[in-house]
Formats: sequence, structure tokens, C-alpha cells
Amino acid sequence: MNSPPLLLLAAPGSPQALALLRALAPHWQTTTLLPGVASAATLREAATAAGLVLHLAADGAPVLEGLSSLVEVYAPAASALCEPWAEPEAWTAAWRAEGALARRARLVVVPDTFAALVMRLVHGVPPARMRMVPPAALAAVLPELLALAPDLPPPDDVSPAGFTLALNDYPVAGRPSGGAVRVREGLAALEREAVLLTLGAVSGCVPLSPGILQLTLPKTAAQRALEADLQALGGDALEDIAAALHAATHPALVALAADLAARAGLAVFEHCFLAPLLPVLRRAAPALPVVYDAHNHEAALKRELLRGHPAADLLADFTEAVEQALLAEAALVLACSEGDAEAFRPRARAVAMMPHGVTAAPPGPPAPQAGAAPRLGFLGSAHPPNLLAARFILEELAPALPDACFEIAGGVCGGLHTAAPNVVLHGVLPADTLSAVMAGWTLALNPVQGGGGASLKLSDYLGHGLPSLSTPHAARGFPVLAEGAGQVVPLAEFPAALRLLLRSPQRLRLMARAARDTAAALGWPQAAAAARQAIARLAPPPTAPAPPPAAAGAAEALAAALDEAPSIRLAAAQHAALGVDRPFVVLLGEAEIAPPPGTVLLRHDGSHAMRGDQRLRVPLPTLLLPPDPACTALWLGRGASISPSLLALADSLFISVKNISSNGETSSIQV
Repeated sequence: MNSPPLLLLAAPGSPQALALLRALAPHWQTTTLLPGVASAATLREAATAAGLVLHLAADGAPVLEGLSSLVEVYAPAASALCEPWAEPEAWTAAWRAEGALARRARLVVVPDTFAALVMRLVHGVPPARMRMVPPAALAAVLPELLALAPDLPPPDDVSPAGFTLALNDYPVAGRPSGGAVRVREGLAALEREAVLLTLGAVSGCVPLSPGILQLTLPKTAAQRALEADLQALGGDALEDIAAALHAATHPALVALAADLAARAGLAVFEHCFLAPLLPVLRRAAPALPVVYDAHNHEAALKRELLRGHPAADLLADFTEAVEQALLAEAALVLACSEGDAEAFRPRARAVAMMPHGVTAAPPGPPAPQAGAAPRLGFLGSAHPPNLLAARFILEELAPALPDACFEIAGGVCGGLHTAAPNVVLHGVLPADTLSAVMAGWTLALNPVQGGGGASLKLSDYLGHGLPSLSTPHAARGFPVLAEGAGQVVPLAEFPAALRLLLRSPQRLRLMARAARDTAAALGWPQAAAAARQAIARLAPPPTAPAPPPAAAGAAEALAAALDEAPSIRLAAAQHAALGVDRPFVVLLGEAEIAPPPGTVLLRHDGSHAMRGDQRLRVPLPTLLLPPDPACTALWLGRGASISPSLLALADSLFISVKNISSNGETSSIQV
């Protein structure tokens, strides 16, 4: 019996192609072509002859457009949107090619939940047309999926609308700045699926949290040139203003914003600088509710920050016009401080408070012993008000308290120079390292006198259980400081107030306890409660669809891939083959374990995460991620088979990797 024909379109250097060819050989008469190498005529002729086409990448999709008799299956290792394109034209070609292919394919095979989210939210592919297959199981499962594809009806559906389209002028993934934290945590606290559309040096598509992805487009050459001119003119590229000036003339950004808006249920502008896209959204979705998440009163803040700039009035007037246009269009404004809310109320249709939430940090090292030099810390970005506050610490506080150690962390250190023996400039630190440094501070300082919005550094201070000393301006948005979690005094009284606090260790302990209690009560979900209710009145939250079904046989194939490992110790390459980018331990038998501090335990359904700090019996199977990235071992419990629920590994890994703590020492775990 002759094998049916199949055309395999692979990208050059595809690591999947050879393994898949071997798996397909017994079932299909396979022709393999490389789009970009084979001519368009050759591709169309081969596709027509085969009738069934397997795309490992979307490169060849435009050539096959219009061949209505084809049955196409798309099985990428990752979305084309995850590639770092530097030019908008290249990104646009990749987006259009993948979108067209994903929407017309009978089946889209995805390796994990994040890939499924991209296909559903960005390209509109409904879960029913997707199958989830871990990379290690693809070769074993794909023949059956290909046999199934011709019997499926041609796609005539798109994923239901209702997700949130969020817009911000810069990417926020991995950034420690206050604005980036508010975007990430605030969107998650709204408890809606979301696509965050941003502009950056290169493109990318990454998860921010479950159900929320960041999609970054490359800036145009004209925007980059303007940033260079602004840098030369005033010493600051003013990337936010440059984005506002070029957003409406960025062809890829305009096209993508319109495409997403047509299927979105809500638009949220983080900051106001992509507001020039409002006409684009209105044309695509006239009834789309618009929300302005105001991190600051931008018009007032820009006038303050641009004081002395050669083009201060022109740039501040432009910023004010952009913000006023958004205020006129927005059905709701979210304010992070009462002062900003008062400024917005005369022009806004409705204002809801959404103060900055607090993320409690894991327990730090023991408190310094009595008699040790007090460690006084300040955390700040390169924002000009932070620079002025840091210089006040260097020039006024450090000389006045020579027996104390002053520690400054964050981007603000780039503008500081000191030879003082009692000052440490940490610079920008990885999140885990920064948390460990802050946990050792005796008192946190916040002598900021300018800027808008609310001070997110106070959120960090409270999250680490630190007593704090702030100016009234720096304490904006955090009235809880008046309840004992910190002290608020005018800047002129800082030296005297600091001396008194350092002489009162009992008071510092009480303030630290109040800070920890505040952190527990002011998490981001609680901070966003009023915002969620106000938004629900504008756009009722949609029901999230069920995830794509796992392909039949995927669990067995994954088990076989694990069994074929030459030993229980896996190399890094094998981790990659399993779709795992962090070492892990799978516990399958009955086990009582004593995980090292900072270990993350994930329930098998991926629904909950627990931090293990004591001996406990865990629900099995459980995915365990050691805090030490150097650990490269996989342990399988004896006397137990691998359950299909282990497929939740793919569902939960991207969450755990970004949230894992590296505190604590690694120890061997015996099952």
C-alpha cells in the first residue's frame, strides 16, 4: 500500500525537522522543502501535488495563499513573534504570514500554554483547533494528528473576543522600575487575559503572568532618529514623547493595534503616550471601552522634569495635549494617589483609585546583631527626583551620621559619585540579590521631593518589612505610613528624625512589624479591587475558554522520552528537549521531603504554588524546582508510573521560572 504524500516546510537549521522526518517515514511519502531556498513555483506545485502540508515555520505560508484545496497543519517550536526582529518591515511580514497561516490551518500544534495563548489572543485561533504537545512527544504524536487533519472542517471561526488590549510605550518584562512593576502587577490584578502592546529596540513576545503576554514591536528608524536628536539637544532621549510623536505613523503598530482592538473587550492605556492610537482603535472598534491607568499626572510631571530643557514648553505642551485627548476619550481613569485623582476629576468622566499594591518578599536573613552599624538604604531608578534624593543622602545624611552605612541601589547609582567610606553604591541588581540586600537594611529612606503618581519604592520597602522615613511628597499614595509602618517628616527634619529613630530600636521593631502587616493587607489584588469593580461595569469580564486539548498519546510519548534517558541525571540539552529551561525534580511516589528554603512546589494541575520551607508531605505528582540553577538532576519516584497530569509541566513552567527564588542552599532530595 502506497503511503500518502506530505509536504514538510521547514526553516533552515530547524532542530525538529530530522526527528520528525524519521517519525513520519513509515506513514507518509514526505517531500521536504525550505521556503526561501525553493522557488515560489516549486512550493506551490509541491503543495498542490501533496494536498497535505506541514509547516514547522510560517515562512512559506504567503506563497501558498489561495490554494483552497490544501489541508495545512502548523506546528512551530515557537511563535514567529518571539523572534527579535529589529526592523518593523520584517516583523510585519512575519506577523502577517503567521496570522494568515494560523487562521486557515486545520490544526495548530502548540508546545505549551504560552504558545496557545499567543495563537488565541494574537491570531484569533480558538482552542478547538489547537492541540498541545510537549516538544519531546511531538515526533511520536504528529503522525496521528496529520492523519486526523483532512477529516476536520475548514476553519471558519476565530477565538471569542473579550481580552484586554493594554498599551504602553516601553516593554516591562524583567524591568525593576516602578512603572514597569505597576504595569505587570496591575494588569495581573485586574484578573483578565491581556495583550500588552509595546515598542522596543527589537521585537519579542514573552509571558508576563498567566493569561497575560507582552508583544513588543521594533521602533521605526524615524523614532530612533528623533530619540538621538532629543538626547543631543537636552541630554535625555525622552523615549515616551518620541513614541507619542511616532505611534500614529508606525505602520506595523497601527495595523496590529487595529487587529487586536477588533477582537478585544477593553483597552487600557498604561501611561498616556500611545494615546495617538485612539483614532485607530475607534475605527476598528467604535464601542470599545477605554481606560487610562494614570501612573502620574503626566502633563504636570513633564513640566517639572523638563524645567531648563531647550524645548521645555513645546514638549510639555505636547504631552499635555496627548494626555487631555486620552482623558476626553477614556470612560474611566485609574489614579494611584488622591492628589492625582483630584487633578483628573474636573476633566475625567469617572475616576477610580488604584493605589500601588505591595508584594511581600520572602523572609530575609536574621536581623543585624545589637551593636552592628545600622544599614540605611535607598532604592531608586534614574528618575531625576530620585537623583536629587540620593544626592541629599550623600551630601547631607552620610556626613552627619558617619557611624551608619548608607546603601543606594538601582539605576540612580549611574548618576552618583562618592568616596565616602560609609556609602555603598550597589547599582542595578538582579531581583533576588536586591531582595537579599534590602532584607538586611535597618531603615529605608525616601527623601524624594518631586515627581508624580505614587512612590513605588515604598511598596518595595513595605514588602520587605522595612521601617521607613519619608518626606510628605514621597509618602503620597501610602496613607498607611501614618498608621505606624513609617515616619513622615519634612526634608529639613530628616537628620534629626533619623538620629531619633536609630536611638529607638524598639520603635524600629514596631514599625517593621507594622510594615509586614501592611504588606499582607495591601497586595495588588486588594489594591485593584475598586478598579476591577469599575471596569466590570464598563466591560463584564469574559469567561476564559478551556485550554487546548492535549493530543492523544502525548502523555505516553513524554513518559517514553523520560524513560529513554540514559540515566536519571539529565544534561542541559535534554532539559531543552523536554521544553524545560530550568532544572526540576518530579516527585511521583509517596514522599515526605524537606525542601531547601526558596524551593517552589507546584501542584500537578499547575493551579497553585507553594514555597517549601519545612518538612511536608506533598500532593503527588508534584513538580519541584530547586533554588539553585546549577542543579541538573531529575529524580523519578520508584513504583509509580508517569501520570498524564505531568503534562501540566508545560502549563506551569513559564510561571515558575520567572517567580522562583534563589535564596537558600541546594540539597539533594531523595524520593
